[in-house]
Amino acid sequence: MDSWETEIIVVFKSTHETLTAEKGLKGASIRIRTMIKPRSISSQCSLALSFRREDWERVRIVCNEGGWHPVGYYIPAEDGSWEALGED
Repeated sequence: MDSWETEIIVVFKSTHETLTAEKGLKGASIRIRTMIKPRSISSQCSLALSFRREDWERVRIVCNEGGWHPVGYYIPAEDGSWEALGED
């Protein structure tokens, strides 16, 4: 499926870490897009990275290998909010 409807977002502590992770994830051939972080998610960074659910395990592995420590991973809830999947 090529739809972003089944997306997960990952949030980092800083813009620098987000942009570094973006570069690394793209280098690993993972399709991601940078977006404004939803206000309901607590983090000092105003950006988030969005990716397809089927890439979740690969994103976690690449982030771990790159030394990037996400604040958390989130999925859209039915009420329009974001539910945490867990933290690394």
